[in-house]
Amino acid sequence: MKTIKTILSFLLSTSLSFFCQANEHPRDVESLEALRAFIEVYEHIKGEYVEKIDDQTLLNHAINGMLTKLDPHSDYLEPRDVSSLRDSTTGSFGGIGIEMDIVDGLIRVIAPIDDSPAARAGILAKDIITHVNNETIRDVNLKKAIETLRGPIGSEVQLNILRKVDGKAEELTISLERAVIRVTSVKQEILPHGIGYLRISQFQNRTGSDLVKAISKLQSQEKLKSLILDLRNNPGGVLSAAIEVVDAFISEGLIVTIKGRDEFLESKYEATNTAILSQEPIVILINGGSASASEIVAGALKDH
Repeated sequence: MKTIKTILSFLLSTSLSFFCQANEHPRDVESLEALRAFIEVYEHIKGEYVEKIDDQTLLNHAINGMLTKLDPHSDYLEPRDVSSLRDSTTGSFGGIGIEMDIVDGLIRVIAPIDDSPAARAGILAKDIITHVNNETIRDVNLKKAIETLRGPIGSEVQLNILRKVDGKAEELTISLERAVIRVTSVKQEILPHGIGYLRISQFQNRTGSDLVKAISKLQSQEKLKSLILDLRNNPGGVLSAAIEVVDAFISEGLIVTIKGRDEFLESKYEATNTAILSQEPIVILINGGSASASEIVAGALKDH
């Protein structure tokens, strides 16, 4: 903790020493004033708040505050949060089985995960979770929402749901049992008339390679004349997996471009001419629960 205090003292002294030099640059003055105000508030909280708060907790709150005000998708991950993220991208974790985001401090369901307690209980995309075990859920961040919904395997949880039906809000109470959520990223099925069906429920680290294996299995069963790629209720996931999926279907051309504020931050991803199924017609299924990486895949394949 001494290190944190030393850094704050350094920042404060630096801001004061350079204040005079910044007079010629109004933006620098504004930045230094804001930094000094932050440090003063920090010191007041440390010295005068009714409860003692350690430095690390206070700094974590400050970082979270900065990021949550930017947009709904920016977040700060502490070590335990990184562990939870790894669980979801590798395809095995405990909980009720939903992908969610936070809208105005409320938990909104992006999509239920296939074959999960949430899916079996009838939870739908765009449902709003208002209470968990009779506790009101308001002004939460994503980390708090995850902590609230996850729990011991086999434990029961009661959810109050707000759902819009025919333009009117309906309140529902749903009870379900937490379970180990194992997400099978890719499923395949051969349909009549040589039509292949592929379902991608989430983009995980191994989705690209699993997709190639699934296509190979379909091709071993029957000559494919066309393909249905089902991305409904797929909330997204790992970007590299989405790129690999598109690469399996196109032989050349741009897949996606990532742009930052500065030009040097721009990244372009092109097809690598390793397509396993590039000539057959493809129908892509999406809905309101298809987001993020799903939109990238659907948009890229439509462009080509």
